[in-house]
Amino acid sequence: MEHILNIFVNENVVIFLAGNFNIYMHYENNDKFKFFTVLGSYNLRATIDGHTRIQNGIGSCINNIFTNFEGNIDSEILQNSIFDHTAQKVSFNLHNENITKCLFKRIFNDNNKQEFIDNLTQADWT
Repeated sequence: MEHILNIFVNENVVIFLAGNFNIYMHYENNDKFKFFTVLGSYNLRATIDGHTRIQNGIGSCINNIFTNFEGNIDSEILQNSIFDHTAQKVSFNLHNENITKCLFKRIFNDNNKQEFIDNLTQADWT
């Protein structure tokens, strides 16, 4: 996993890492500590905080979606009655302030008008 994360981090891309990690994220344990330490070193944070698996009436959080996305994220756990694992959903807005908008316009000054007239007179109209 670290090899793949290194590739993405070196390319400076937004990462969403989703899965069933089989690590109990609501309880302090060595596996959680190691896992969160690795993900934290790539600036990845958990987006899901609730129970993602309900078994025999006991909830745990072993599924999650981690991201380094800097914007606002809304996360949600989608309950179902078919499986013991829930579904998770994240929503985010990809609003980019750096998008350059192209604007085409003509400037009708004396120089441009004369250039237009010159081009018309040189055109072959046959």
